[in-house]
This record gives sequence, C-alpha cells and structure tokens, in this order.
Amino acid sequence: MRVPTTMMRSDLIVSPSPHVHSGSSIASIYHNILLALLPATLVGFSVYGVSAIQVVCASVASAMLAEALFQLMLRRPVTVADGSAAVSGL
Repeated sequence: MRVPTTMMRSDLIVSPSPHVHSGSSIASIYHNILLALLPATLVGFSVYGVSAIQVVCASVASAMLAEALFQLMLRRPVTVADGSAAVSGL
C-alpha cells in the first residue's frame, strides 16, 4: 500500500534504534554462554553417563560442521570459532 505524498511528514528522522553496547565481542558473549551452560551439561553427564557425552559431542560437532559447510557454500567467512554453532549444538 502506498502512502499518499500529502501524508508524509518531513520532520521525522529515520535512524537505527539505540542499543546498549558493552564493548564485548560476539565471540566473548558466546563463550560466556558456553561457560554458563557448563554446570548443567556436567550434571547431565553425571546423571545420564557416557551416552549423554556422546550425544552432546555429536550435536555440537554436527552443528559446527553444518555452519562451516553452509558458510563455505555461501562464500562467507567461516565464523565457527566464535562459539555460536557450539551454543546451537549444545
């Protein structure tokens, strides 16, 4: 739907939303998330044993591999080391 030009206001300014930025990098944020998930993961390992370790290792590895492959296919820089894929797999 088009807005008639008579309804447009020229006193409005379009700009990006204000976001709080702490200076942390994306990689450090994801690594902090992984550290926060570590206690729950270790409890899961102690309750469910070796099978839980195998499932977590397989899911994290497959998420990291899939992200790397798709980034290579799309000719984008591979950002697996930032921890985002590991968080998704975990």
